[in-house]
Amino acid sequence: MPGDRVRSLLSGGRVVGELGPSWVWPPWQPAVATWLPRLGVHTAAQHDVGDGLFERDAGLPVERAFLPAQNGIRRVVGGPGALVDALVSRLPTDTVIPSSAVVGFRARHASSTP
Repeated sequence: MPGDRVRSLLSGGRVVGELGPSWVWPPWQPAVATWLPRLGVHTAAQHDVGDGLFERDAGLPVERAFLPAQNGIRRVVGGPGALVDALVSRLPTDTVIPSSAVVGFRARHASSTP
């Protein structure tokens, strides 16, 4: 879909690929680190150091390259869509209309808590 920034690719009801931000770095993203437990979103340890596989283009062979330490990288359990789902669940019903273009928005009240 045009405009999608956070989306999981599903096949047979299970996530087979991520099309958005799949990782977080709690040591470097303190706001995200605070929001995750409040939203009930879990993370899992991610491979941190060693070789990684890179596919630069579908027609080219996969390359192996050394990855430097990722300093606390974590994978979002359920994919990036889990963050969106957790935020949407806190909004009044019918606030978010899937597959609709956003043409504007208006804040009803200010809050720093997700």
